Amino acid sequence: MKRLGKEFQSSQVIKPSGGSPEKKIFSITPQILSEEEAIEAKEKMLNTKILGFSPVHYTTRSVKKVYVPFELITYSYNVKILSSNQNKQTGIVYNVRENHAFHFDLNEKIDREKIASVALNGEILKDGCKDKEILENSMRVLQQKILRRVHRNVKDLKMIRRERFYRPACEMVVECRGKEFIKYAYMDAYASSNEHVSGLKTRL
Repeated sequence: MKRLGKEFQSSQVIKPSGGSPEKKIFSITPQILSEEEAIEAKEKMLNTKILGFSPVHYTTRSVKKVYVPFELITYSYNVKILSSNQNKQTGIVYNVRENHAFHFDLNEKIDREKIASVALNGEILKDGCKDKEILENSMRVLQQKILRRVHRNVKDLKMIRRERFYRPACEMVVECRGKEFIKYAYMDAYASSNEHVSGLKTRL
C-alpha cells in the first residue's frame, strides 16, 4: 500500500506528444465495471470483516478516473526435462505505476483495445518507476520466486517481448487512522476475473 507522499499528492499525467492528440493511441483493457461498482468492491475489500468486525476502517476521501500503466513482458528459457532440452516461455505482468511484478500465465489472455487519446475519459498516469527497475525486478521475480520453484536447471533466460497497456481504474485517496493512502479500484475484466487467480497461476 502506498503512503501519500509528495510524488503521489496528485496524479502525474503523460500528455500526448508528436502530432495532433487524436493520433496518440493507447492499448487499453476494456472497462466492464462502472465507477460505482469498482469503488464499492474496493471499499469492501479494504474493510474486510473478521468475525463480523472490521479491524481497520478506510474512508474514501476523493476519487477520479485514471488509466494505470502496466507491461506484459515475455521471457524465453531453456530447461532440461528428463533427457530432452526444451525451450519454454513465461510472462510477467508489471504494475509500472506502483512498481511491482506478478507472474502471468501465457495460456491466459489479457483483452486490450486500441483507443485514441481524445476518446479516453480519464488521466493517463505517469510511470512510478524507471525502466531499469522494471527489467531488474521482473528478472528477479522470475528467477527467485517462479522458475526456481519449478525447475532447477534453467538456462538462457532472456526477454523477448514487452507490451505496454493501461488499465481503467478509479484512483482513490483513502484515510485510515489519520493517514492517507492511494489505492486503485480497477474496472476491467482482468481485475474481476483473474487478477491473483487464474491469470497469475504458475503453469510452466
